[in-house]
Amino acid sequence: MKIIYFSILLMLLCIIGVIVAAFAFPIAMVPIGFLILIAYLMLIVGPFFCLSAPESTGAKGLIIGSILCQAAGLLITAAPMVGIAIPAVVSSLTNLVATIGSILFILFMMKISSYIQRDDLREKGRTILIGSVIMVVLLLAGVVGATVLGPIAGILTMCAALGMLIIFVMYANLVNSLYKAIESLQN
Repeated sequence: MKIIYFSILLMLLCIIGVIVAAFAFPIAMVPIGFLILIAYLMLIVGPFFCLSAPESTGAKGLIIGSILCQAAGLLITAAPMVGIAIPAVVSSLTNLVATIGSILFILFMMKISSYIQRDDLREKGRTILIGSVIMVVLLLAGVVGATVLGPIAGILTMCAALGMLIIFVMYANLVNSLYKAIESLQN
């Protein structure tokens, strides 16, 4: 789980780096893109270590589903880079597949949290899922409402983006807290 935590932190730093580079240092986009690729690969490799979760947790299917979704997202993204044509419909599903993979991983962490009797961590996972749904609805309202609401839609979109950033940090903290809880049980 530690590799997942570090990949989330690296991704967060890359997002901040992209924002800064877009305005101040456009040449920095190349190394940042490389770091994003490393972070994404770490996000895919990390869950493989979670396959060692005991069968009695009932979480194996969730982690397998998460891995399959993340791998499918990577393949859909990487295929055009190596000359494989992907239909636009399939390509547009990349974010959906990655989102489903993330949801399955959060559900996996919630199952593990219940298994080790850490209901506080399970509740944090639930809060992240609910917060994510609220932020997506806000984001969609901002984008769709841009024609009707004008500047108010921009404010909704900015609030949703800030909320997503907060949820991303909460997600990283949940991964780290669960890792520490499991580690303390093993000692």
